[in-house]
Amino acid sequence: MKEVMRVLWVLSVQYIACWFSGWDAASTFFMLTVLFLWQMVFTYINHHLSRRKEGDSRDVSSLIYLLCSFPALFSPLFSMLIFIGLTVFRVCKIGGVTVGAKSLKEQFTFDDAYTGQPDTDCSEPMRSNPATGLPMCGVVDSSGNAYGSSIRVDSHYH
Repeated sequence: MKEVMRVLWVLSVQYIACWFSGWDAASTFFMLTVLFLWQMVFTYINHHLSRRKEGDSRDVSSLIYLLCSFPALFSPLFSMLIFIGLTVFRVCKIGGVTVGAKSLKEQFTFDDAYTGQPDTDCSEPMRSNPATGLPMCGVVDSSGNAYGSSIRVDSHYH
């Protein structure tokens, strides 16, 4: 029931923001539909995340939604941005994701053997593409042209 009230609150604030801005019915309906679908997708995700973490009930307070609603009334696009940001923040809060947390950094593994080495092996002697005059690395030159070709378009042929 709390989720339904939250979605209705968000849609109400979005509607009021569109009404204050003088948007026509079609644009308002489109914004409300997009926001409703967005809220439903993230309500579903949050439901599954909170079920997985049974004992932990971290969530964004309803007070945050109330406080963010006042600046959201100034512009429908700003309102959409605020509520989309809040739904993503809720997923991070319920899921326990924090930016810069050690657990998040440990998910990425960097092998020191590969740092500082180029993606391709250009250890062969320096050659140049005869069509462009640019240096070659493997079978392509520095602007991506294959050996012996140029993607230059001359304007006098048009």
